[in-house]
Amino acid sequence: GAGDSGVVDLGFHFRDHRTLPQYALTAHVIGGHGSVSPASASYYAGTIASVTASPDKGYRVAQWTGTMNDASKLNTNNVFVWGDVNVTVSFEQPKTYVVNGDPNYGTIGRVLDAAQDGDVVILPAGMYTPIGGMSGITITRGITLTSENPDDPDVAAATVVRGYGITVATTGPEATIEGFTSIGAVNVVGCSPTIRNMIFRDTTMIGPNGTTSPNSDGGDGSSAAAVLYIYNGS
Repeated sequence: GAGDSGVVDLGFHFRDHRTLPQYALTAHVIGGHGSVSPASASYYAGTIASVTASPDKGYRVAQWTGTMNDASKLNTNNVFVWGDVNVTVSFEQPKTYVVNGDPNYGTIGRVLDAAQDGDVVILPAGMYTPIGGMSGITITRGITLTSENPDDPDVAAATVVRGYGITVATTGPEATIEGFTSIGAVNVVGCSPTIRNMIFRDTTMIGPNGTTSPNSDGGDGSSAAAVLYIYNGS
């Protein structure tokens, strides 16, 4: 800014924004299946502008370019304008993954690592047990984990997930778990998933034995059956 003259007031001096150069922002969709706005606009240098993608029904954001966060899958993104800037966005349909349907997706965990919000993960009928004993399944995205026919009780009974602790902890779109058998409980952490047409069995937990009294024999641990634990969710 301009320097002081005469009495120094120790203040900050900023240029009148109307004297700043203006630059053009243009935005367009690659491949169709939606729109983006604004398609064109002018902004003063240094402005953080917002652009919004509107995917067609059944589509979602696949990729941004020219934004402050090209990795974002959200419909709204920001652009730092310090020169003419061109923004693009492309859309895609949600994907369906079949566990063991591809060499790259041979386990539930690998599929969940790849799946994004809106994707469907199908468990063909069979028994799913982790290699090496107990393991955990953590769902952090708004996916659907389902059997091949979640409305058929026989399919749900024939599709068994055993030895996995299932935790649902999404922070955006909610997840859905449906139509299979879980030998073990489901933990819900800070979210509200849809859990439907599930079969829970063999979920008994045995409490600890013993006592801290030096001259007393510890009693047997108690047992309790639970299928759903909710922590700050619903």
